[in-house]
Amino acid sequence: MSQSTPPAVELLWEKYSYDPFTGTLQKRKSGIPVKGFPSSNKRAWCIHLTWEGKRMQTSYGRAVYAWCTGAWPTDQIDHINRNPRDNRIHNLRDVTNRENCQNRANFAHWLERRQGWQARIRIDGKLKYLGLHKTREEARQAYMSACKAHNLPALLDQPH
Repeated sequence: MSQSTPPAVELLWEKYSYDPFTGTLQKRKSGIPVKGFPSSNKRAWCIHLTWEGKRMQTSYGRAVYAWCTGAWPTDQIDHINRNPRDNRIHNLRDVTNRENCQNRANFAHWLERRQGWQARIRIDGKLKYLGLHKTREEARQAYMSACKAHNLPALLDQPH
């Protein structure tokens, strides 16, 4: 995405309104919803913002978060329900890359040959094996214990 400095949040408030039920921004002058488009890697839903002759591409979620909180997010925007098109403010949070990756729930993988769930965690860039478990829930518990032992944020409070 573009690395240009985002506009002041006041400009967002001036140009757009926000519908908390749908999670969409509308142009204030016309009331037309702002349509997003998929990012190049298809992971984010983006919009173009234009102000003072400048144009910036940003994620729809970042713009909604800024509009609702009054400040641009400092890190990444995480869609709690993993749907990049669901930009209702209660579904968005400003998180670190590690916290965002944890929401992917990829702490365990089914190993067909061994008929079990292999739990893993990444610490300082290295993948650490946490054992083979009979259930996904047991693998999740091993992952949560490792997060606690290494003083890492544990966002997997719900089994997926």
